[in-house]
Amino acid sequence: MKIVEGFAVRDVAGKSVAIAVGGRAAALGGMISLNETGKLLFSLLQEGTTEQAMAEALVAAYEVDIATAAKDIRAFLAPLRNAHLIEE
Repeated sequence: MKIVEGFAVRDVAGKSVAIAVGGRAAALGGMISLNETGKLLFSLLQEGTTEQAMAEALVAAYEVDIATAAKDIRAFLAPLRNAHLIEE
């Protein structure tokens, strides 16, 4: 899966945000605020990844078990999928 084209991740005033650029900017009308974990997951989505690979990345980066990581990833992906920002 991959995040649709048209996003750039930037640090603004000490916070990470995914900003829509080009034609995507008009459709989204804003930006997505990302915490440290969200920034990691968003960067994986920009490269193209799987939910399993994302869970493994969380396990490697944080003290979390695979089941918790998988649950958190589903919660992270749900609004992105609802906004049609993920290419499966």
